[in-house]
Amino acid sequence: MQQKQNPNRLSVLTLAILSTMAAAPSFADDDADAAAAEKRDNSTEVLEVTARRVAERIQDVPVAVTAISEQKLGDMGAQTIADIERIVPNLTINASRATNSTITAYLRGVGQNDPLWGYEPGVGVYIDDVYMARPQGGVLDLLDIQRVEVLRGPQGTLYGKNTIGGAIKYITRELPDYTRGYVEAAVGAYNQRDVKFGFSTPVVDDKFYVGVSGAKLNRDGFGEVVGDSPYAGDDMSDKDITAGRINLTWKPTENLSVKLVADDIQDDSNARGGQRLTVSGSSAGYPTVYQPLDDRYDSRQNLDPDRTEVNTSGQALTITWDISDDWQFKSVTAKRKGDTLSDIDFDQLNRPTFDVLAVYEDEQKSQEFQLTHAGEKLDFVSGIYLFDGDACGAFLNVLAHAGISQETSGCVNTKSQSIYAQGSYKLSDRWSLTLGGRSDKDEKDADVRLRRFLGLDDSGTVLFDGGFSGDETFNEFSPHIGADFKINSDMMVYASYSHGFKSGGFNMRGNILVDPDAGKPFDPETVDTLELGLKGSWFDNRLTGYFALFTQDYQDKQVTVGTTVGITPVQRVLNAADATADGFELEMNAKLTDALSLNIVYGYLDAQYDKFIAAVTPGGVETDIADTAQFINAPEQQYSVGLSYDMDLSFGQLLLAADYAYRDDTYIFETPTAVDQKAYSLYNASAVLYLDESNWRIALHGRNLGDEAYRTGGYNFPGNTFDNTVTGFYGDPKTWTLSAQYSF
Repeated sequence: MQQKQNPNRLSVLTLAILSTMAAAPSFADDDADAAAAEKRDNSTEVLEVTARRVAERIQDVPVAVTAISEQKLGDMGAQTIADIERIVPNLTINASRATNSTITAYLRGVGQNDPLWGYEPGVGVYIDDVYMARPQGGVLDLLDIQRVEVLRGPQGTLYGKNTIGGAIKYITRELPDYTRGYVEAAVGAYNQRDVKFGFSTPVVDDKFYVGVSGAKLNRDGFGEVVGDSPYAGDDMSDKDITAGRINLTWKPTENLSVKLVADDIQDDSNARGGQRLTVSGSSAGYPTVYQPLDDRYDSRQNLDPDRTEVNTSGQALTITWDISDDWQFKSVTAKRKGDTLSDIDFDQLNRPTFDVLAVYEDEQKSQEFQLTHAGEKLDFVSGIYLFDGDACGAFLNVLAHAGISQETSGCVNTKSQSIYAQGSYKLSDRWSLTLGGRSDKDEKDADVRLRRFLGLDDSGTVLFDGGFSGDETFNEFSPHIGADFKINSDMMVYASYSHGFKSGGFNMRGNILVDPDAGKPFDPETVDTLELGLKGSWFDNRLTGYFALFTQDYQDKQVTVGTTVGITPVQRVLNAADATADGFELEMNAKLTDALSLNIVYGYLDAQYDKFIAAVTPGGVETDIADTAQFINAPEQQYSVGLSYDMDLSFGQLLLAADYAYRDDTYIFETPTAVDQKAYSLYNASAVLYLDESNWRIALHGRNLGDEAYRTGGYNFPGNTFDNTVTGFYGDPKTWTLSAQYSF
């Protein structure tokens, strides 16, 4: 079976509690990159992670990290990276509102809810060692995966900007020195039809290896266009993805490795359907009043749901040189790009009263040089990181009831330079001290254009043409200090301080004609975290776990604030909020018998705003709503309980598993709205059969078996100005999948 591990953070008066916790939580256990004949591993093998940029046993890492192995992901029936949400404490991860694959990720209450170009994420997503700068295409399907690591808390020292909430690392398979491969086919609810394959082989023994993998993933929609729409009968929220990956690895000597990896993902899924939660408004041009539909995935929309696509691709060249037994040099040269076409029918009605036609484009290049040392007393990692990225986009907002349309467009170029180092020194056999720091320089160059037209497209009379250009440089230093103490060979306690920042920028919706200050930049957000954690194993490794307490100081949060210029209302992005969050996290894996295992994951978060400026009056008087403002995507409690039972059969091994996942009330916006989600629970179950001597794995997975309706995002525009639009977007309904995989 698998165990997971995560360290976490520090809140004072916790040391006493930690020292008495002899039954804390656990980690991951099985790294299923074995040989061709795969039988399910039910041992307590320890997973290695790269949370500190070098390979370490997860039990030895004084960092809040959860690692989920390939085998665990397969046994739980995970299909995308978003499926890990239920087994990682204080994590929210899902597709952004009205999208299928744009990621919204929050850790410990820190993230980013607006995927607009120019706004930075709060949780970094990595494919191997390569940072994905934009959220479009970030809800990755699990293909050619070795494990997923989730690092919680600021990771500024080793990972840089935009990891103030944490980082999610999607780590792909390394090529083994033998021929291996697999083919997998799956069918399921809503006419699911998936095919995946992977193959790798040495072309020249011990020198040159080739690996290829691919997937074609299809599913009918959860809903459809209904009513008097011209697209009635078309699917909403379907799936149509084609993905491929190639890995070329050359090892000219025992000490040198050159790896070239390229991936490409094409997502042609139809638009995601949302449910109106309110009766539509009416106007002279559109007098019909619509009631909300019963099905949460159906839509009356007037836009073509098939005019949606996301294409992402990337290439990475990694050169690793083992200089000696103690020293290693690594170079990672990477490029990624993405193109997105996304039409959003905000009002979900067959009339153009609130439609947005949007395109996004991004391209990034990065270079990292890394030098690591592993000694008897001192381990350290150091590096230089360079990044150059362009994020562009345009959207046309059609407001038919007002007879106008408005175009927002622009680009942001970001150039980043970083230098970092972190070292751990063994003061004794039990005590270790860790010190690190990173210096970041972030240069932003933004162009913003805002035009309003008389009419429903950009061919009408231009009512105004406003925009601006701006540039700014942000400098930040991110330190880390930590200490860990090995109580014995199986148990460790640690304490740490970490700092991280999310880069500043410009208001990409600013209108300088109305607001002369629209071109002023906003500053970075910062988070400082203290954490105290305990991890270890007990009772001959039958109980493993991790426990942590943390407190974080969240400063200069970027907030869209309403203000006025003269008598004209405008919106600016200001560093208008400060907050404090205290929390507790636990992961535990217990082998109750040789066959029966219990997994418990628990996250608690008490996040409170100390300041939240929501508006500024013409006289400069600030409206502070700190007492009522709520943290987005930060339920106070979330937990899951899972049981798994392994049975040895005469012809193979059978795993039976079930889990229950609970999430507290979740706010979608900082102030209460009808879109907010009340507490809910999900039930999931799996049966996985590994056949002896035949290399077959057959699995049946059921997800959301209670068919719980739960919102993951939404839009809130009540009143007739925007056709009384309040729309919710929902997680997947009850589904099942039957798959068969043959490995060779």
